[in-house]
This record gives sequence, structure tokens and C-alpha cells, in this order.
Amino acid sequence: MQGVSSVDVMTAVAITLRAAGVLVYLLAIQRGKAPSLTSWTVWTIAQFVAVGAQWSEVPLSVWLPTLGIALGSLLIVGMTVWRSKFKLTPTWPDLIYLSLAGIGLFCWRYLDSEDSALLAVLCCAGADLAGGVPTILKSWRDPTGEPRTTFGLFLGAATLTLVTAWVTVPEQERAWVAFVLPLYFIAVNLTMVLILTFKKPQASDQAQPVQKTLVLVE
Repeated sequence: MQGVSSVDVMTAVAITLRAAGVLVYLLAIQRGKAPSLTSWTVWTIAQFVAVGAQWSEVPLSVWLPTLGIALGSLLIVGMTVWRSKFKLTPTWPDLIYLSLAGIGLFCWRYLDSEDSALLAVLCCAGADLAGGVPTILKSWRDPTGEPRTTFGLFLGAATLTLVTAWVTVPEQERAWVAFVLPLYFIAVNLTMVLILTFKKPQASDQAQPVQKTLVLVE
């Protein structure tokens, strides 16, 4: 019987950290936090598209964690919509961010070939970033509006994913295309952790809505 490898352990820990982060976020929503539905909608779509792209191209151990991430994001979207009682008001910034993310996802799939793999991955990261802008801006304006623990756990998961990719990709085949997304996820989650840790909310921020985006309507 073959023993459990270090890669298997790191993959399992990364999935566990991500699941824990999602659970913390769901509890935060239940307690009244109002996430950006724009961000989480884009992230969910991007992650399911990634699963579809990986389904027949990579081993189960590679696309299964992506599926877990996508399902977690879908749970957050569902919880947000349920808490809002379907009273959602899209704004022009929402539509712009969603359009940019859609363009990025389209380019990712259209350019998904050996000759343009790096550009395709960059388009994927660009789509994800377009979706993440509302959450980053919301956190900058009101650092109390997002659970820091979630993004800390996501940061740990992304770091393990990067290490796993480095270990599993043969040295002669290592290229930027294999590491762009893990590095991007580390950068985004680290940015969120730093903002939520060191940015102090201003009195004026607490007296008015912090972000006009697809959020809960109480």
C-alpha cells in the first residue's frame, strides 16, 4: 500500500484551510456582515470555469481542490442572496466590474492553448481581480466589514498551493504559467489581510454606507 506523500498532505491542508475560511465567512454573513455580491459572483464563475478547463486535462488531485473552492464561493453567494431576501440593487460600477471580468474569462478560454498559455492565465487573474476590486475598496473604506480570519486562512491555502506546484512541476518544465495564479492569490489575500489589520476606520466611514455595490438590503 502506497504511503501518503507530502504533496497529498499539503493539498489536504490547503483544502481544509480554504473550507475553514469559507465557514468563518458564512458565520460572519449570518451575524450581519454584508459581502460584495459582485466579487463573490465573479469569483464563483471563474472558479467553475477553471474546473471545467481542468476536468479532462489534469489529475483528480489538481482539479478537486479547485472544485472545493468553487463550491465554497457558491455557498457564500447563496447565503448572501438568501440573507438579502433577493432584494439586490446592481449599480453601474457593478456592471463595469462584471463586464471586465467577463471579458477576462472569455479571453482566458479563447486563448487557452499551448502557444498562449501564460496570456490565458493572466486573463484569468485579470478577471478575478476585476471581480475583487469591489471587496478591496469596501475593505479600505470600512476595515470592519470583512472577516480578517477568512483571508488569513485563504492566504495560508494559497501559499501551500504555490509550494505544492513548485514540488510537483518538474524543474525542467517550470515556467511562469504554473505559478502566476498561486502568486496572484497570495498577493490578493495578503493585501486583504494587511488592509483589515492596519487600516483604521474613520468616523465618517461609520456614519455612511461604505460601498454602493451588490450587497445585502436589510
